[in-house]
Amino acid sequence: MISRTNIPSFLFALNKPKGLTSHDCVDLARRALHTKKIGHGGTLDPFATGVLLLGVNSATKLLGSISKSSKTYTATITFGEQRNTDDIDGEVTQEAPLPDMLKNKEAARKALSHFVGHISQVPPAFSAISKGGVRAYKAAREGHALALEAREVEVFSAELVEITEEDSSLSWVVSFDVSSGCYIRALARDIGRFCKSAAYVSALERTSVSGVALSEAILAKDLPRAFDFALDPLYTIGLRGYELSDSEFKDVLVGRPFKPREKMSENVGVVYESDLYGIWAPLGSNLQCKQNFSQPIAGCCV
Repeated sequence: MISRTNIPSFLFALNKPKGLTSHDCVDLARRALHTKKIGHGGTLDPFATGVLLLGVNSATKLLGSISKSSKTYTATITFGEQRNTDDIDGEVTQEAPLPDMLKNKEAARKALSHFVGHISQVPPAFSAISKGGVRAYKAAREGHALALEAREVEVFSAELVEITEEDSSLSWVVSFDVSSGCYIRALARDIGRFCKSAAYVSALERTSVSGVALSEAILAKDLPRAFDFALDPLYTIGLRGYELSDSEFKDVLVGRPFKPREKMSENVGVVYESDLYGIWAPLGSNLQCKQNFSQPIAGCCV
């Protein structure tokens, strides 16, 4: 367990519980780890569960890269209703028929194939997108939803897992691999319309972020021991590591360019004794400082 006086910088994954906002999870981590400098790398809606990456102290500087990475989800798309939030927490705004094709696996797979690749997607009315200085969800709550512009996102895969029927409800369970900025709720809404029905997300689990799988995520009860589950920051942000010699380490500490032992053609994470000290960029035959961290980030496996 981390003491109040010795709080390292590190990344870890939390299996976000249902019913909590991403900020609620940050607050839980702050209390458990006795530090205010904690952030998350990609919001999950309260009804959703799964991988939420958290950064402590200097590791918060890596969260911008993580939030832009691809993510995978398992979503339950329930047909027959449109909801104002496009998820189970919203109010029903429309009821729609359930065409027979929704029960056919081959027809379902064919429909999903139309949403694979680069697609144009209008974000949900209830989203954190800002337009004219106004958050979309705030405007929607006040009854005057913003006219949001479509944006291009990429769906790398959309695989049907199963079709379920319960009473008058029919759902598809789908595994999605998507780019940053893609809303699964918007996918569900558009899939419903494509299938001549209406649909919303009734359950959602994020199964990976930036290559970090759900199996690597800790439960909320384990937050005081989060450092025991620290992730390799280089792997998580997809950066090559360069292990520093003693003399190179002295250069890095003062931000002085140095000539590495091998030629570099891309940015690298400079590492000393398993800690990430900064991100450095090639300039001619040297490496120069792009970003150094005020506190090294633990967990590197070079």
